[in-house]
Amino acid sequence: MCRTCEVQNDCNWFDNRISLKLVDGKYIKFWEDKCIGKLPLKWKFPRLYSLSLDVDDVVCEMGERVIIGNVVGFNWCLHWRRDFFVWEKELEVQLLELLANSRWQKEGSERILWEDGEPTELLYCWVWLQSSRGR
Repeated sequence: MCRTCEVQNDCNWFDNRISLKLVDGKYIKFWEDKCIGKLPLKWKFPRLYSLSLDVDDVVCEMGERVIIGNVVGFNWCLHWRRDFFVWEKELEVQLLELLANSRWQKEGSERILWEDGEPTELLYCWVWLQSSRGR
């Protein structure tokens, strides 16, 4: 892809310039994609990622979306390979706090936001790019 776009020294130029607007989580991978913030959760919580049984799941497979009035949330159901050590439990608490404070959209469809915050209709292109890279 770098050669196709003639971008040198920045093989992740596309990924580095987008963020994802979460609605129902059907297309966005929980650990792999930037579903919350500017980094994938696997980079923010590498230890938890290594212990997860759900490394390939999309967001909607990680729990249940809940809407109460105008508030959108998620009941998370995370699966782990083993019980945590004490210091790993603290990481899980940090992850759950981050997830609890994340903003979910009540309606609409998932979108890619370009670095300037403008929505684009590139979601299907992005999904295709991810699948062509073996994700």
